[in-house]
Amino acid sequence: MGEAKQLHEKGYTMSAMIPPDVIQDGVAYWKADKVSAYFGGSPTVGTLGVWRYRGEGPRFVKLGCRREHRQRDTRRVVYPVREVIAWGERNGLQQQTVAA
Repeated sequence: MGEAKQLHEKGYTMSAMIPPDVIQDGVAYWKADKVSAYFGGSPTVGTLGVWRYRGEGPRFVKLGCRREHRQRDTRRVVYPVREVIAWGERNGLQQQTVAA
């Protein structure tokens, strides 16, 4: 079964036209650039990073395992697509559509 069909059956609308970067355990995730694109570039990728630091913005997760020998956490930051959409609705942000 195609990825788009699977997401549609799970309740995702294809109006976003932004495919997930990662699907893990049945959950679709976007990286920060796609979250920004979904909202038309505002918030920016940088703003999302500041919000993560402050504990604001949409819920995010870090994928992978933390390496003990590194000072910085280098795990990949991703946002569950459903959480991004729900957060946008709660905060009055709208998906930006692209004209055909």
